[in-house]
Amino acid sequence: MDEFLDGISIILVVRIILALIGLTIYFIPSFLSGYRRDANKIFVVNLLLGWTIIGWVVAMVWAVSPTKHNKYYNYICPKCGYKHQLDHKVKLYVCPRCHEKYDNTLSRIQRRVRILAESKPWI
Repeated sequence: MDEFLDGISIILVVRIILALIGLTIYFIPSFLSGYRRDANKIFVVNLLLGWTIIGWVVAMVWAVSPTKHNKYYNYICPKCGYKHQLDHKVKLYVCPRCHEKYDNTLSRIQRRVRILAESKPWI
């Protein structure tokens, strides 16, 4: 009787491991979508249509395809704190509230270093 129970428990463990491996493979597109804006949509397509090979391939292609970057990005004026959207193509931008000019070609870190360099030291 013990051999029979050992055989059943081994088969059960193997089935559980295979089910976990299968679920992992099934949801690979959802895992790869990560923090994309469309991650929830990819998950729904994967969940509902992933059992068909075509649905799984569609979800996989969607998950690994490059995202389209927005033309605008949010920026907060360092002087007045006004939140607005900047266009990537504009080189010199003027804040509509405080009329502070800043260079849009600089990276965020370069802007922050410039702001810290121009500000008065803490005393």
